Amino acid sequence: MPCKATFLYGIKVPLKGGDTLYASATRAYEALDVDVQERIAGLSALHAGTNNPNQRCIHPMVVVHPETGRKILYVNRLLTQEVVGLPSKESQSLLRYLFDRLEAEPHIYRHHWTVNDLVMWDNRSVQHARTDFDPAEPRMLRRLTTKGASLRSVVGATA
Repeated sequence: MPCKATFLYGIKVPLKGGDTLYASATRAYEALDVDVQERIAGLSALHAGTNNPNQRCIHPMVVVHPETGRKILYVNRLLTQEVVGLPSKESQSLLRYLFDRLEAEPHIYRHHWTVNDLVMWDNRSVQHARTDFDPAEPRMLRRLTTKGASLRSVVGATA
């Protein structure tokens, strides 16, 4: 169950790089063609933790936000390994397509950190990643996460 919200607070930031990219998985889902939305409704994907490959779980590929009722594309390039029940080639092709849509520019907010910045996001529907930076430069952020209501799966639902 993902955390409800995440906060990052900038303490030390590099002059160049180290930005955080935020992707709206809700907007990404809503931008998919209806036939793709229908295709992935009811499908699940295998997710594996990057720090512990034995930490594996299966999640629906489309979930519903417990407060807004909006659908969320629930896959990501870092953790999602395969679509359950699809042949490997078809699974990888579909996932690449979805990852590319999720990471498309219209769904991304790029935050260039300055000291004392505080950024908060809904961790259930927003994905994040940082850009590279010179490891000789300092980058220190403090993180806080909060628990929240679980997401509901979408089983065989139409868009």
